[in-house]
Amino acid sequence: MGVYEEKKQTCGTICLKYLLFTFNFIFWLAGVVVMGVGLWTLLVKSDYISLLHSNTYAASACILVLAGIIVMVTGVLGCCATFKEQRRLLRVYFVLLLCIFLLEIIAGVLAYIYYQQLNEELKQNLKKTLIQKYNSTSNDHISSAVDKLQQEFKCCGSNNSSDWKENRWIMDTGRKVPDSCCKTRTEKCGVRDHPSNIYKVEGGCITKLEKFIQDHLKIIGAVGIGIACVQIPHADTGGQHSPRFQYHHYYRGMKTAACRYTLRSSLPPSLTCSLIPRSPPEAWHLNIWRFIPSFFWVTSQPDRGDSECWSQTSSKVV
Repeated sequence: MGVYEEKKQTCGTICLKYLLFTFNFIFWLAGVVVMGVGLWTLLVKSDYISLLHSNTYAASACILVLAGIIVMVTGVLGCCATFKEQRRLLRVYFVLLLCIFLLEIIAGVLAYIYYQQLNEELKQNLKKTLIQKYNSTSNDHISSAVDKLQQEFKCCGSNNSSDWKENRWIMDTGRKVPDSCCKTRTEKCGVRDHPSNIYKVEGGCITKLEKFIQDHLKIIGAVGIGIACVQIPHADTGGQHSPRFQYHHYYRGMKTAACRYTLRSSLPPSLTCSLIPRSPPEAWHLNIWRFIPSFFWVTSQPDRGDSECWSQTSSKVV
């Protein structure tokens, strides 16, 4: 039986491989950025998450972290799949691309939806949180978040400083506001609520916190949707190195070789086979009658241009 010699890769094919390798490396860097944004939101700005009634903001950040990790894994896998051209790697690669795409779209959509609902949620729940949970038992993390909010954004109360009059701890200690409302913070400085001593901000802490979270939601949405859009041309270009592309690339050569070798032998057509180059020096020994039409396999039937050759093959075999 003859041997089907592998054609050397052209300059264009080599350039395309290195282009895809570069793109996958950039894709990996994008995964680092996505994961970094999610971790930054969860770790650096996590204090304010406890002041929110809904978990949508934290969920969007968690999805970004997960998507970033998968993007990094996919970038490495894409580099390996580009050069090795292994069918299993490419299958996993495209499945991961689909998962990343869906995760990032979900994160972006959640960020957009929560962006629209944020103002109403803060109006309904922030004042209640300040009144019921500030300096109460087992809510130290909320108390710290409120103190940090008022000091960092130089505000006092949900809508204004008078919101604190309903807090039980404020009434029991004889304060007007918490000490974190003071422009110059000292022990029990909150017993006086004079404007020279207390932050008086129009709209209170709601407007400050709302703007802060909305800015972060814009970042989460932009990163999620942006990276998802980048994947669309990436998946299309990567498909050129998929198994389907590679098999169709060699399909005509396979049929020609199989036909030539069959005419030279006395083997029945069902045993006719050929060597198909895959990744040097590796080759596959394939039974051409066992191919099935699917995404990862070539079609077993000859096209019209090969009908003469196949009829010769049939008449040749006794």
